[in-house]
Amino acid sequence: NLVCQQLRFVVPYADRLWDRSLRPTGAVILEGTSNALISHCTFNGVGGNGVMIYLYNRAATVSDSEFVWVGESGIVSVGTTERIDGTKGDQPRGNQILRNLIHEVGIFGKQTAGYVQAMSCQTTLKYNVRT
Repeated sequence: NLVCQQLRFVVPYADRLWDRSLRPTGAVILEGTSNALISHCTFNGVGGNGVMIYLYNRAATVSDSEFVWVGESGIVSVGTTERIDGTKGDQPRGNQILRNLIHEVGIFGKQTAGYVQAMSCQTTLKYNVRT
């Protein structure tokens, strides 16, 4: 299990080569985890995505954190499939995104959001504020 609590992430960089696509990076990248917890953290001025929940992840939680002046998206959850067959399990499943404050995102990216989900399922998304 991975637990990150009360940390401050400041990663200033700007790579504008990723035009209108989802960059598979983040200040924190979760890949191949079960029950990971990111809680009470601040992501301030990170040049890309704040948290990337990538490929196989089960029951990860991102909660009670702030994402501000983020270059791309605050939290991204993305998986993959074999054409239309998603049974291999390389998708984030059963994750929770709870009580986060997400503001001033998309400083460098053109298609960004507070939370992005693609080829992920069974996510609980509650009580987040995107301003």
